[in-house]
Amino acid sequence: MLIALAALALMQETVPTALSDLPPPPPAASAMPPTPTPSVPPGDLSTSPPLPQGPLLPVARSETGETFLVVDRAAKAGDIADFWTFEVFSPAIEIRPGVAAVQGIAHHEVNCDAKTDQTVASAGYDESGTPVVALAASPAAPLVAASANGLIADAICRGAPWPKSGELQGHAAALAQTRTPAGS
Repeated sequence: MLIALAALALMQETVPTALSDLPPPPPAASAMPPTPTPSVPPGDLSTSPPLPQGPLLPVARSETGETFLVVDRAAKAGDIADFWTFEVFSPAIEIRPGVAAVQGIAHHEVNCDAKTDQTVASAGYDESGTPVVALAASPAAPLVAASANGLIADAICRGAPWPKSGELQGHAAALAQTRTPAGS
């Protein structure tokens, strides 16, 4: 069940909102250490990372939700692009009867040269922001170029400049935007 949830949440088909909407990479990427890797045992909800309160940048929207880059949790160290994504699931993903994840966060490490993506940890949260599922790390897999993670990794790996237009502040604003029909 957890593997199916992870596959559904992390491998959803996405449609980029706009390449120019991706945030700029950190100013001194070589000087920034990678984001610390939390060791989140599967099912241990007490160690779930907090939902983002800072800047989020919309990256892709599909019929199953929207993916955002957590701007202040993105860096590059050597050949590794280290970043977090925040996702809104629409419709919600049922974890067990009466419990559904409507939002989630995932920590990615992308090998820029090998073009592989590894989800180091991820967690799903209910409407109120309470963790309802924590997932273990996944093995490294080929990076899907046109996916949200592929677009983010490409920009970080290349050190591409990106505007801050479209940034939202915090997960609540991202939930509200996702629930607004595209183009509204």
